[in-house]
Formats: sequence, structure tokens, C-alpha cells
Amino acid sequence: MAGPASAYPTLRSPASIEDPSAPLAYNLLGFCYFTQGDYAKAAGYYQKASDLLPNNLVFAHDAAIAFDRASNPEQATVYAIRAVSSPAAGGEDHYLMGKLLANAGKAGDAIRELKTAVAQTPDLDGPYYLLARASMRMGDTAQATEWNARLTELKQKRERDHTLQKTTQKMNKAVPSSTLLKGAPITSEETEAP
Repeated sequence: MAGPASAYPTLRSPASIEDPSAPLAYNLLGFCYFTQGDYAKAAGYYQKASDLLPNNLVFAHDAAIAFDRASNPEQATVYAIRAVSSPAAGGEDHYLMGKLLANAGKAGDAIRELKTAVAQTPDLDGPYYLLARASMRMGDTAQATEWNARLTELKQKRERDHTLQKTTQKMNKAVPSSTLLKGAPITSEETEAP
């Protein structure tokens, strides 16, 4: 299988930075390298894409994740800030920003971002865990306990939903088809001749 390098000449075809396809080509190259585990190269291409289109949420988010995976928290934070500044920013963007802030030891700022993440996307596990951890760092054990309880509740709900789904699937397999579904004739006033 050819690696991302084989795609480089094709994706690099935008003649200039003014070419509207250039940011997408760079983002695709970033994706190729990211999936191969070369996070530093991926980050570089995602960075080019985001710098060419700084208002593009996806490009900024991708760059932030790649820089985080490449162990470059300073650059990751630059692009995470760009992502959360977008009007379309969602819970995952705020979670990433909160994670970076928590890892930088900025518990108060991390808590703000993580609470936003929970408000926007309440079914993400990560923000609850980091909120508990950041609360502990700030010495608020009661708040940490509450966040841990909410995480436990979320996991239990997910498990109940999964169990219900499996039970429903089993029941649907056990119910025999009706004769109507097997092709029995339909009789009604509309189908019978006068």
C-alpha cells in the first residue's frame, strides 16, 4: 500500500496559495499523515490549511488535535483557540481546549471550557473526567465528587441503552412475520370488485 507520500504530488497540484483548492489539499495531506501516525507531518499540513482559511473550524480543530498528538501543546493551543472562537464551535472543540488548559495547569480556565463542552455535548465522557480532576486540583472535592457521579450516571445510562437495544433486537428476531407480510391477499372495499 502506498503511503501519504505517494499522494503528495497529486494533492500538491494547487499552483499557488490563491488556489481555492489549496487548503483542502493540505488538509487531505494532513489526514493521510495522521492516519499513518505521523502526527508532526500531519500537524504541519493541517496548520497550512488552517492558516490559509483561518475561519474554517474543521481545519483549526484538526491542526489542534495533530499538534496535541505530536506533543506540541503550545501550537495545539493556538489552533484550539481558533476552533473555539468559531461561532460553529461545538462540545468537542471546547473539550479539546479544556484538555489543553488542564494539562497546562490552568484549572480555572479548563473548568470554564469543559463546562461549555458538557453544556453543548452532554454525552461526551472526557469533559466529566477532566472536570473532576480540575476540581480536585483546585481543592474542591465536593465538585469533583459531583462530576464523577455525573460521569458514572452517563456510563450507566449508556449501558442501559445498549442493553435495551440488544433486548429489542432479540425480540424482533423472535417475533414471526405475519401472514400479511408473507403475501396473503389483502381484502378491503377498495380491492374487491363491485
